[in-house]
Parts: sequence; C-alpha cells; structure tokens
Amino acid sequence: MNKLSNNTFVLLFAGLFVSGCASPKMEQQLLHQCIIRGDSEGAMKIINGGALDGRHSATFGEHLYYAALKNDTNVVRALIAKGADPNWTGWLTPVGQTPVSAAARMRSAEALKILIEHGGSVLERGPDYREYYTPFEVSVLEIEPPGPVTDILIEAGAKPRATSKLPFATAGIHWALASYKERHGDIAGALEHYEQAAKWYEQASREMLSSEKWIKFMNSPFMRYTIVLGALTAPAAAGYVWVDPRAPFIPLDPGFVNAQKRGIARLQDKAERYAAYSKFCGDRATELTEPRKP
Repeated sequence: MNKLSNNTFVLLFAGLFVSGCASPKMEQQLLHQCIIRGDSEGAMKIINGGALDGRHSATFGEHLYYAALKNDTNVVRALIAKGADPNWTGWLTPVGQTPVSAAARMRSAEALKILIEHGGSVLERGPDYREYYTPFEVSVLEIEPPGPVTDILIEAGAKPRATSKLPFATAGIHWALASYKERHGDIAGALEHYEQAAKWYEQASREMLSSEKWIKFMNSPFMRYTIVLGALTAPAAAGYVWVDPRAPFIPLDPGFVNAQKRGIARLQDKAERYAAYSKFCGDRATELTEPRKP
C-alpha cells in the first residue's frame, strides 16, 4: 500500500472537516499535524471553528507546547485566547516541560514573549523524583551561546539552580548571565558568572570524556565478544532460552557497532566544544580583571 502524501493527508482530513464528519479526536489530530507541518492558516481555521471548545479544550495546552516549538505566534495567540495554559505540562512531553520551555528550547523569541506576557513562568520546575530542565536550562541545550532568548528569560527573573546535576546546562546559564551583565555594565557580576561558567564547562567536558572512554571500552572487540559469550552461557546455565536467537549477537552487529562509534564521536565533539567554551569564559574573566589600558 502506497503511503499518503502530505497533501493527500491534509485534503482527506480537510474534506471530513468541511463535510462535518470529522470527530473532535480527528480534529485534534489534524490540528496537531497542521502545527507540526507549519500550516498556520489551517491550524487557525480549526481553532477558531469552535469544534474543539468546551470539554475538548483541555488539549489546547499540548497544542500550545508544539506551537511554541515552531514559534508560530498566530497559533500561540489563538490558543491562549481559547484558554490554553502557558504553564501546561503533560505526559506526552518531557518531564516538567511547558510551552515556555518549548519556546526557550528552540529560541522562539516572539512566542516566548507572548507566553510570558500571558502568565508563563520562567521558574517552572518538574517533579522532585525525576531529573528535569527549567526553561532557562533548556534554552542553552541545543543552542548554547547566549542570545536574545536568554536575555528575555533573565529579564523575566530566570536564575540558575543551586543544586543542578546538569553541568553543561548550568555552565550555559552562567555564560548567558555573564554576557548579559557585561553588556549592561555590571562588570563585577559578569566576572563572577564567567568564572562559574568556566568551572562548570570544564566539569562538563570531563564528564563527556569519561563517558567517551567508557563507551569505547564497552565497544572494544574484547568486551563485545565477552558480552556475547555471557549472553549465551548464563541463560543456558539457568535453563532459559532466548526467544530471538539473534539477540545475544547484537553487540557484533555492524549496525550496532557503527551506532556506538557515532555516539563516541558525538561525546568527543561535546567534550572539545565544552573545553573551548570553558577557555573562552575563563579568558574573558581574566580580561575583565586586568587594568584597562588608557
């Protein structure tokens, strides 16, 4: 069976919508697809059509999360007008992540401003029993250097956590704060945060190198054959049989080995990048402490 093209998919659901045959669940799915595909006009028609109002409006928070990811300000405004909560969280999104977090993560500056204006919290946190990222932390995960979005978060009151277990995120936050304070004339504050950023990035780099070494060791021929041997002998000794006889040999599969090598390369790249950031922030701190030349 041939897969439906994007246009065929949209036309199929649009036909159901116009004919009145689309259920609220189908309209929710279509709204989600419109947002993900960047079809702002289609999403607006569904939102303003009223079919999802009332008891079905509880899904607006989830749709707001994805609209914020896409920086679709028209859809963000329309969903908020329908009652969508900028601080919504749900089980279909990462732990503790809100629409504010989504906008921060993708550096969606305009969407972030709208969400904050309508009560979005930059201090929103996840549950204590799970590791989570605050909006400030997610803003420096994928796009690490400071920028307009980190400035917006700082001006809205975002701060680093005192007990963060995420050195690369904490480092990025301190770098953003240092840059902001330096540009606003607070040299003493900038110096403190540059020093913190250099320290946290150095720690993050060490952790990446440690993970890289461990995965390299586990992916070595000796360990791969050792794992396979253990997978073959231990179950047999206990009287168990593998449901899939290929399972014990996964560590020898070329695709698995290559995937591990790509993971090692990513860790090495991060370690080098974090080390460079550490040096930059440390050098900047040194420059700020040196007497200015007349």
